[in-house]
Amino acid sequence: MSAYGLQVLIVDLPPVFTPSGRQFPRQTFAHLSRLDADDVLHADIQTLDEEATYSPTFYIVRDMRHKVVCVAVRGTQSFADIVVDLDLRTEDITSTLSEWRGVDLESHSERFTYHAGIWRAARELVKPGSTLFCKLCDVLNEHQDFGVVFVGHSLGGAIASAAVILLSEYHIDEQGLEPDPTKGVWRTSGLNGFPEGRRIRAITFAHPSTVSSNLSTRTSFGEVPLVTTVILGSDIIPRFGHGQVRELRRVLGALTRQQGD
Repeated sequence: MSAYGLQVLIVDLPPVFTPSGRQFPRQTFAHLSRLDADDVLHADIQTLDEEATYSPTFYIVRDMRHKVVCVAVRGTQSFADIVVDLDLRTEDITSTLSEWRGVDLESHSERFTYHAGIWRAARELVKPGSTLFCKLCDVLNEHQDFGVVFVGHSLGGAIASAAVILLSEYHIDEQGLEPDPTKGVWRTSGLNGFPEGRRIRAITFAHPSTVSSNLSTRTSFGEVPLVTTVILGSDIIPRFGHGQVRELRRVLGALTRQQGD
């Protein structure tokens, strides 16, 4: 349900379900998702205002059993979501990664890239002062032993993975003669006042092809990888990247020219 919102389950939406997180009844979401209403901390429903800054629908839930605060990000449903999906440029995000902050990138050839539209959406979602940033800070400060888990499907999964990349840093256990750099632990970075040192990860479903190969490898490090993706069978979305889009455009263009001749 968190992947695509209440519209999937409710055909005739009463006025209270208009796109306004402030009017959204947490009790209804809790009932439909079979959660304790007290553990549904926030429901932020995407606005239909075309002039507003893009923000996806997301829900914040507290899991007392596993001691995590879970952020579920909705997948593609609105026109605004589609616009983000179709921004097929890539953005160099190297300088935002924890190990590259403050490093002179001119002397390094390795670059990490992400789908530009989705990266901007995630950056806006977790920027200091945003609703999600503040809510997470409040919950983590209240529960000192809690970690953070982002989940999402398709677009929601891509935004979730970008969000944990922005909020995390990788720690390697320096004990022992030869520490294994691939067996470290992902923790929250503490940047901009965010609670530091908490467990963090993303679990995504049908994550689209939005990251460069080296960035994908980076997120796979750790005893528990930063991003875990679940793909059903031969689902095309996780395998359909920029190269396939360019090839599709080329083929369609060739077919169009042939029909014109």
